[in-house]
Amino acid sequence: MLERLAITGFAVARSVVVEPGPGLNVFTGETGAGKSLVVDALAFALGARRGREVIASGAGHATVEATLSLDGALVVVERTVGLSGRTSVRINGAAATLDDARALASRAADIHGQSEQLAILRPAVQLEVLDSFGGLAGERRAVTQAVRELRDVRRRLHALATDARERERLIEQLRFESGEIAAAALSPGEDEALRQERSRLADAGRLTEDVEAALGALDASEAGEAVRAVADIAARDTTAGELADLGLLLESIVTDLARALRRYRDGIEHDPGRLTEVEERLDLIARLRRKYGETVPEIIAYGREAEARLAELESCEERIEDLAARATELLAGLAADATRLSLARRQAAAALVQALGVELERLGMGGAGLAVGFSCDDDPGGPAVA
Repeated sequence: MLERLAITGFAVARSVVVEPGPGLNVFTGETGAGKSLVVDALAFALGARRGREVIASGAGHATVEATLSLDGALVVVERTVGLSGRTSVRINGAAATLDDARALASRAADIHGQSEQLAILRPAVQLEVLDSFGGLAGERRAVTQAVRELRDVRRRLHALATDARERERLIEQLRFESGEIAAAALSPGEDEALRQERSRLADAGRLTEDVEAALGALDASEAGEAVRAVADIAARDTTAGELADLGLLLESIVTDLARALRRYRDGIEHDPGRLTEVEERLDLIARLRRKYGETVPEIIAYGREAEARLAELESCEERIEDLAARATELLAGLAADATRLSLARRQAAAALVQALGVELERLGMGGAGLAVGFSCDDDPGGPAVA
């Protein structure tokens, strides 16, 4: 129900507020008084197509705000169009879309002229009204879900059963891709470890020279003399104990460093053959990255997906049989559900006609009557409905 309509800068309506009262509200006036303009403004607020031509002369924009009462709550829909032709919609102060406004319009307003745009004339709306009156929402949802599932199964069945040549091409492609990735036997983090190894192998000679230079410097240093001298100082002066501790620490560090350098030197490989293997392995990973993914984990994941897709295609015949059986099962279940819903709708229609007859009688329209008829389009692939 429309509670309030505020129009600003819309054609000749510079600032108009309409607050309909309960029951029937009628606008009267001579041609050009603006009766249709109020209806146009309401239609604009609820999503009708309008451009900047509706902006009042000299105004920068046109705004229409409609306050609706829906399900016991007030909903404020505001729509604005600027000189650029762009429109904006806000519902209860929050940004919204035209589709949101139109969805509200379908529930709150029915704008028509000479029997056009009457929602009740649309078969889908008629069925919704009938199902609501008969309390058949649950049965309707069950049929809708069954139809969706049947369509999905048929779509997958059609995709598998058609274009065998394309399926064979995909099988060959997936077989090659999954085989290539499997043959590589990749492991996460392998490429980074190989790059580090390549760096050490390529610089093995220089690394050995640097280690030898460091060991030579340590052997030639006079750190030992310094440690002994500091120990003598501490022996003669008890306040110099900290110097002695530092001297021992220096000696320990020099010893540990020399030991670590020798261990590192022993681990340096001078192996041109291994360097070639590492380079070839990195080249292989680079080729796979160009085809299957930016990282090793992505390549591995692609390989798994290819294997799964390959298995699905190779078991196509079995899947076709399974899907065909599932489609038959769904069609039988849909036929039963649709038959129950159809019979329930006919019973609800009879009750609706009787209930409306009582209301028409109360309105003094006893001579009027309502009839509900049913028709459907035959679908060769649809369920058999009694």
